[in-house]
Amino acid sequence: MEKIQTSILSSKENLARLEYQLLAELRHQISQKSALLSKLADIIAALDVYCSHALFATEHAYVQPTLKMNNLIEIQGGRHPVIEAYLPRDQQFIPNTLALGIQPSPSGSLETDFGLIHIITGPNMGGKSTYLRQSALIVLLAHCGLCVPATNATIGLVDGIFARVGSGDVIAKNQSTFMTEMIEVANILNNATNKSFIIFDELGRGTSTYDGLALTSSILQYILKQLKAKTLIATHYHELIALADRYSEIQNFSVSVYETEKEVLFMKKIVKG
Repeated sequence: MEKIQTSILSSKENLARLEYQLLAELRHQISQKSALLSKLADIIAALDVYCSHALFATEHAYVQPTLKMNNLIEIQGGRHPVIEAYLPRDQQFIPNTLALGIQPSPSGSLETDFGLIHIITGPNMGGKSTYLRQSALIVLLAHCGLCVPATNATIGLVDGIFARVGSGDVIAKNQSTFMTEMIEVANILNNATNKSFIIFDELGRGTSTYDGLALTSSILQYILKQLKAKTLIATHYHELIALADRYSEIQNFSVSVYETEKEVLFMKKIVKG
């Protein structure tokens, strides 16, 4: 019995020692292959991202965009990915089209002219801000190599997306709403190029009407003459539409509204004019 007991105890010790040796050997082999395993993990992670997005794109009617080395942005049936996801099931997101940019031909004449700056006017809750944001998001998703919420999208490569949206002061830095806005606009004007995409949501709201109008008009003319960046601006300064009469590169758009005897219906459609 003592021999059997000794054999059992020694077997347990031998088993534990053998297990530890195997574990140490496996750990050593893994450490030698750590670089390859890390690379494999990165590949699997990237594959997982793209497969997941491909499945998501199929389920939500996203399309693969076409990227080109030009200065044009053409989006057919564009939608806002976040707002669309949060809409009730009985409501459908109203898609919109964007054709923006100027492409000169080799001879110097204009091959394609969608306008360099689009001024979008219309009432509150009409869909102007959503249109600006969805356009920027679609361009960003395309540059990330992902499918986009649209029926068709051809995106010219951009070197940056600049946005001036929302408003608010920064009390801790002693900055008013207007000061905050001007700092952000100055950053855009100092860094944007003719390959950039800019969206402005109601410039000049933090100051008087006449000052805000003058500033916005000057900023748009500077972008047109100096930066030549593709720009969308939503505004309540209807006087800005006169810029389209002075510059062919500026085009006017508005949100369509349907009026009845009892109510005003926002169609959520961006139309020219």
